[in-house]
Amino acid sequence: MTTRTRLSIIVLFQLTLTASTPLVSGELAAREALTSNFFSAPLEVSNLEVQGDADATTLEWCSNLVAQTLATLPAEHASAVHNLTLTFDPDARRGLGGDNTVVLRCVNMTAQELVAVLIHEIGHTVDTGLIETESGEATLFLDRGTPVYDTDPSLEFYSASWIDEETWYGSKWNFVSGYARSNPYEEFAESYVLYVLNGQLFRKYATEKPVLAEKYDYLKEVVFEGLEYDLPQTTSKGATTRVYDVTRLDFDLESFLALRGQEDS
Repeated sequence: MTTRTRLSIIVLFQLTLTASTPLVSGELAAREALTSNFFSAPLEVSNLEVQGDADATTLEWCSNLVAQTLATLPAEHASAVHNLTLTFDPDARRGLGGDNTVVLRCVNMTAQELVAVLIHEIGHTVDTGLIETESGEATLFLDRGTPVYDTDPSLEFYSASWIDEETWYGSKWNFVSGYARSNPYEEFAESYVLYVLNGQLFRKYATEKPVLAEKYDYLKEVVFEGLEYDLPQTTSKGATTRVYDVTRLDFDLESFLALRGQEDS
């Protein structure tokens, strides 16, 4: 992969617990994992919240995976997450992301799925909390009622297959997954996680569909600043079709986490 200078992430962690969340012995381990175990400098997240009945072992397991994932992604992407909630409600959605906030369910998921869901949600924060602009002329795209401005870098990505936030055009094969056709913001997040965890598959799609080549190049040049991922291919699923949800694709978790701290990725 392309050489990239990984920036230090310097921020303060505040652990804020909901009134219903019991104090558990694993909280200290979780804080240490998120602030020091995997970083050369403290990770900057303004608010860390733990919701639900969290047993110490699961909390530490989840926190370590989150910390390792954040430490492996580009530093500026990780630093876009200012508010992080780890929920232990088994009925909660697997993840939510947007602006500078991520909510991640820590139960009833494998390590692979948890990491993939987290990266998908970080894709949302990169899209709407890092590279988004708040000035210019309003476009036809609305994000939860707020206009996307014509100066927003993401507009180039959206416009490749969308007229507005509800209307896509062209072939369904121009999308990396079925879920990516939900709206342009989900397409961005689905494409982001495929770019990171299954880059070889994304590049295969790009050789077959010029529109997907444009989207891949956008992510490479604008979002990842030249950085590409080349994890070993561990599944043939998706090679001849499109899965509905990229976060359920198999990937080499060990190889991904081994990228942490490397200058040459």
